[in-house]
Amino acid sequence: MEEITKLINDTDWAVRSKRNRINFIKDLKEKLSPKSKGLEFLKNFQLVSDYLLDRYTNVNTRKNKILDINSILKLLNDTKTIKKYQMLTDTLINESEIHRGENIEKEERKISHELVLDIPETVADNIKYIYEKVFLSKAQIDELRTNSAKFKYLKMLTEYVVMCLYCLQPPVRTDWCTVLLDHPQDKENWLDSRKLLMTIHWNAFKNVKSFGRHSFELSSELSNILHNYIKVLKYIIKDPKLLIYQIHNGDYKEFSREVFSSYFSKLCLKYLDRRLSINDFRRSYENYIIKDPHYNSLTTNQKKELHDRLLHSMAVAHTDYLRVPST
Repeated sequence: MEEITKLINDTDWAVRSKRNRINFIKDLKEKLSPKSKGLEFLKNFQLVSDYLLDRYTNVNTRKNKILDINSILKLLNDTKTIKKYQMLTDTLINESEIHRGENIEKEERKISHELVLDIPETVADNIKYIYEKVFLSKAQIDELRTNSAKFKYLKMLTEYVVMCLYCLQPPVRTDWCTVLLDHPQDKENWLDSRKLLMTIHWNAFKNVKSFGRHSFELSSELSNILHNYIKVLKYIIKDPKLLIYQIHNGDYKEFSREVFSSYFSKLCLKYLDRRLSINDFRRSYENYIIKDPHYNSLTTNQKKELHDRLLHSMAVAHTDYLRVPST
């Protein structure tokens, strides 16, 4: 494992990608063949593929895990094994194209943009019901006394902030769970909160290699919310590195993208009484901007800027996020 860890760390991959792939391959070895030499167990194609197909129900997640394995095998120059995994990857890509799943607009998954805009206030009212206000002062947080009580408040505040991030501006994929807080990085997503209007720097996301890095200034409304939230975050969690954390039982830890996606769906169930995904919100936003009467009068560059905020192209917006099921 030391050899592959060094090879991964020497790549130009994003820091988080390196860490995730190292943890993934270590976990895979531990679960499937802890006593095997190095990564020899990966040549047992049937063992690994059966485990991945059983462990991950989402087609895209399966595909991405196998692509992770292939990227590691490329570092080892194991072309023979790569070909085996590539066959499964191609099958999953085809399956994904046939069942675009989340990107196909289904009636039960529709949500209007107007309803999306109302969600943060619904979450805020839930917080006010218990604490009378959304953002407590340091003195008021101290009055909560126990560490568990403080984290309970932070957990509710995190729900509010997450919904603000996905409702009050164009919703990106699961990338907000990776955002570093005021830690400038060339290959990581990070938030610059040093000015009144904050700037989000997107350097590490699904299609960054083809789409390129982007930076956007946040609105005054969202910047103000985040400034207040960060004050609370820094008071409860000393020297936080990330903007948002998974809060549970008086403690906190980083989100994985998979866990964050599930977390978001559970928030929708809690506040909307139905499970929706981040892609449902992305689709809602795309419908909102494209069907706006003024959209057709915009220049191509102006349209591109609107879609860029979702970290995908105009072509993807029109072909993927606005498709309807065939009849």
